[in-house]
Amino acid sequence: MLLHNPESSVEGFACACTVLREMRDAGLCKNWGFSTWDPRRLLEAHWAIPRPDVVMVRAGLTVSAAILNAVDELVDRAEITELWGMAPFAGKADDSIWQTVDTSTFLLPGQQGGALQAGVATAFAIPKVTRLAVGTSVVEHLAEAVCGSRLEVSTERVTEYRALLRERATVSARALSRKER
Repeated sequence: MLLHNPESSVEGFACACTVLREMRDAGLCKNWGFSTWDPRRLLEAHWAIPRPDVVMVRAGLTVSAAILNAVDELVDRAEITELWGMAPFAGKADDSIWQTVDTSTFLLPGQQGGALQAGVATAFAIPKVTRLAVGTSVVEHLAEAVCGSRLEVSTERVTEYRALLRERATVSARALSRKER
């Protein structure tokens, strides 16, 4: 049982988690958790985040440094051991950007894959997730996702990418701070 978008009603989040945990303990569901598009509001709360069985977060190259950092903090604070990903293309797998960006640079050498396949493989690593939820009404995109799930990405390349994202976010924050003065 997944609670969706708890960041939209943070006030009731702790209570909802308690009810879901009680449902699991009573045998009404096998596991419980939540899916969040943006966990930053959950982290701003002053209560302890309960340990869910699973959490689903945005994954892939469309996720900002701020969201990825918040996911890392959420995983640490709530001691999450089962992290799933969603929306690797932010709902726009047919966007022209996926024909422009060379996502294959994330693949281990010797692997072949199209832009969507490499994007799916990368989504399993940014952040590191064990499952990936995708939605599509295009059969070819589903086939690409299945093929992409079998590819492996370079952890070195992912580490470099995340460092670049953090650096860019830091530079952007400094520039914004200077503008506000």
